[in-house]
Amino acid sequence: MTLQAKVMDEKSIKTPSSWVRAIIDTLVARQVDTQPILEKLKIELGALGDRDGEVDQDLVSALWDEAVAVTGDQNIGFDVGRNILALLNPVIAYSLMSCSNLRSSCDRLLRYQDIVAEGLNFSVRETEQSYHLIFDILPDRRAPSSQAIKSAIAAFLAFIRWVTQTPICPTSATFKEALPQALETYEELLSCSLSFEAEENCLTFSKQDLLEPLPTADTDLSEIHEQQLQAYVVKRNEPTFSDQVKRAFKDLLPSGEPNQELIANRLNVSVSTLKRRLKSEELTYNTLLDATRHELALRHLQQQKLSLTEITYLLGFSQSSAFTRAFRRWQGESPSQYLANSNA
Repeated sequence: MTLQAKVMDEKSIKTPSSWVRAIIDTLVARQVDTQPILEKLKIELGALGDRDGEVDQDLVSALWDEAVAVTGDQNIGFDVGRNILALLNPVIAYSLMSCSNLRSSCDRLLRYQDIVAEGLNFSVRETEQSYHLIFDILPDRRAPSSQAIKSAIAAFLAFIRWVTQTPICPTSATFKEALPQALETYEELLSCSLSFEAEENCLTFSKQDLLEPLPTADTDLSEIHEQQLQAYVVKRNEPTFSDQVKRAFKDLLPSGEPNQELIANRLNVSVSTLKRRLKSEELTYNTLLDATRHELALRHLQQQKLSLTEITYLLGFSQSSAFTRAFRRWQGESPSQYLANSNA
């Protein structure tokens, strides 16, 4: 395998920025000073207002860790999940309400779970008397936080209780995690038999509960919502112009820093069009190139599969010293220090 073939092309798993907003709002409600956390993780509050906005799942995992550390609450995810509904994309929320019953809502959630979060791995298993709803989070460059599972479960329960206007509860619940100290938090939320150190995170419901007609069911409206979801997914999956430029950067950087003429030719546009279209996304060529290098540097260092010399080459730097200077500007420490701190 050539060195260039080692470049990781897959996109990071994305999470709607509304989840970040919900975590921050929960901390603020607990009178936590969130500014140090925002500065540490380089989160800009102003960028969280867009319901279509997305952030890397790894950033959310880091935020969960900070939330647990600052509050000492190992179950803060449950609290966040209870408060997320008002912040979720209304396209998916309303579409689940118009389904005929909760079983149909689960089917729709299964099809469109990427809208809730790309890393969400939701599935349904049917047995003779029950439906078993399995919740998991796919790993990205770092393992996902257990708080993400708790928030997803709490959000699901909040939704079904709100839409049915009943305190519906599962008949049993299992969790992968070890037996927690604050068991009463689980008992209060779920009101069912609990098992821990299980093979899956699962809520089991009676078929009767999930097949009960929803008071908000509307067949005609449900068909419209299905069409809206399909259109939303198509639009969401269309790469932006900056995505195309970043892809070109990643392909060409191992051959040296690409200039604007080279990238423009690669995308079959003029240099002026390249600048104009990036400006329409509030970006410049140099800032996007710098951000792409930063992203790739962190990815390669976290994977710990390449030497610093190889990473220098893949990022298009002519000398290791140039890479080190850039990395200090990005992270406030050298690549070697970053690796040492990551392994500490």
